[in-house]
Amino acid sequence: MKNIKTILIAFLVLMIGLGTSCNYDTYEDPEIEYTSTFPINGEYFVQYLVDNGSGVLEDIYHYGYTVLTITNDARNQGDSLLIYDNENAWEFKVKAAVNMNTLTWSVNNGYDYIWDDATTITNGQFFEGMGVSKSGNVTDSIYMEITWASEPATQFIVAGHRKTGFLEDYF
Repeated sequence: MKNIKTILIAFLVLMIGLGTSCNYDTYEDPEIEYTSTFPINGEYFVQYLVDNGSGVLEDIYHYGYTVLTITNDARNQGDSLLIYDNENAWEFKVKAAVNMNTLTWSVNNGYDYIWDDATTITNGQFFEGMGVSKSGNVTDSIYMEITWASEPATQFIVAGHRKTGFLEDYF
């Protein structure tokens, strides 16, 4: 019985000590550190469209909206992006030069890390607050023109908006 009382008292002292050791009055929110290619980084719902010859853009491969991820590279110097389609459509991952002052990017015959297919991206651009999600939420958007060496006659217009995280915005 004496051992049980000693254990209970020790447990009670421990619980009181743990309960008072946290001082919530001095808690501060952590400082958010962004990568060098913020605000471009993120996941986007995009379409791969092709001009059908009469000025109308069509989804010729019927991909619909797919997820495209844009991140900084491992060096995090603010001079390049990794653009990855998460193997949803064309299945590519390429590094492109970025200008963070104008929020634009491009690459000429860039190395595709998945298919070893030379990738050219022109007119890549980020538009803050200029996109609208499926449910009407205002979000960021992107635009770029992509050509692959394996299909040089086809220029894809890749455009879409940033994922909002709201379930109603998923396609």
